[in-house]
Amino acid sequence: MAVLTVPDMFKRIQDAIDKWQKGDVVRVAQGNYVENLRLRPGVILEGGFKKDFSAQNWKQWPSVVDGNKQGSVVVGADGCQLNGFTLRNGKARNGGGVFLEKAAMTIKNNTIEDNVAEYSGGGLYIAEYPGTTQTGMYLDIQNNVFRKNEAAGYKGGFGGGIFVTNSHAGIRVNDNVIGGPLGDGNKAKWGGGGICVEFTPIIDIVENEISQNISYAHGGGVEINGGSGNSSLIGNNIHYNLAYGHYGGGAYVIGGTFISKNSIMGNRIDNFTLGRGGGIAVSCLEHSCPVLENNFINKNFADYGAGIHIDRGDRILIINNSVAFNRANPDLQAGGGVHIEDGLIVLQNNILWGNKDDLKVVKGSRILIHNDIEDGDDFGKLGNITSDPKFFDQENLHITSASGAINAGDPKGGPKDDIDGERRSPTTPDIGADEFIDKK
Repeated sequence: MAVLTVPDMFKRIQDAIDKWQKGDVVRVAQGNYVENLRLRPGVILEGGFKKDFSAQNWKQWPSVVDGNKQGSVVVGADGCQLNGFTLRNGKARNGGGVFLEKAAMTIKNNTIEDNVAEYSGGGLYIAEYPGTTQTGMYLDIQNNVFRKNEAAGYKGGFGGGIFVTNSHAGIRVNDNVIGGPLGDGNKAKWGGGGICVEFTPIIDIVENEISQNISYAHGGGVEINGGSGNSSLIGNNIHYNLAYGHYGGGAYVIGGTFISKNSIMGNRIDNFTLGRGGGIAVSCLEHSCPVLENNFINKNFADYGAGIHIDRGDRILIINNSVAFNRANPDLQAGGGVHIEDGLIVLQNNILWGNKDDLKVVKGSRILIHNDIEDGDDFGKLGNITSDPKFFDQENLHITSASGAINAGDPKGGPKDDIDGERRSPTTPDIGADEFIDKK
């Protein structure tokens, strides 16, 4: 194996890539490189090294690749690894930061910032990933920071941070920061300020920090259109995102995605009495329906369905969630907790509390089983109660020892663990996302 170093052996990163052979690795020292890189299949590209290459830390010794607004900063290729860079100032039709089509690669430990796509994928654009069965490799997006990227196009404008389209199983988006503090968010002209996924039935979006992103239409933090029951949105913090369209301040999900163990807090959708789903808006797609399980959904705002809005459903299951302290438009009486536009919805073992108007059904029907609802909906029927859940506070929906939700849940069909991964009682589980565990 040969180690090709920049700028010692090669002044330009692209020159080292062009000389790379199978088994080699290209390593780049800290510094600023004004280039637009085109990877070759299999290239291993590592940045963030001290000038003497004795140590690597992508945040301490940044290797900055500046696209100079002359195209994507990096055009990826199959089997590559991109590790340890700061990619900025790209501007392209799609994929201002990274453009990847019909290929799998690993993208990890990078800061991808201040890039613009004229259509979609301000930070990262992925299209037509063929799946692991053809390439033998997952497409991993892991431990990156996506900040201040923009999908600006009026005819596109999807995925300010990340955009995925028309792809197959094997894409994993894990442990990334997508947005960040106020001012660091990504923006999308149409859908998915942080992440937008479309026509990709299986994708895993797990344990990311998705915050302060903006969509000028739907899905301030996340938009997933066309997910199947094998797609997952799990363990993410989806906080303080904003949408100006109709659906989903925090997230907008159409199709059968499994939505579990997320904290969905402080999101907004602002649209002159038309906004639906401040925390999350969901809808079925051809009888493929999302499942919401073990989520904290709190302090979100929308005109309708400040916590959860359901556009249409065919037995959507909402189970063991804590939906609290959300605020809908008080003039509309439109479901501060849960707003159901149409369909048959099953709510089991949920806490709906402190939302002013906890549950509103416009059309269709709902089945309530062992819920704790402040408004008293179906009180005394099928185990439904109205008892103060005694949350730790409005931003922390873990329950305390005096909670009325303890041991009040239905064990049939519920999750075996809670939002923290702690085991639930198999016979008398608690209502809500948190199972109280006495740590004494």
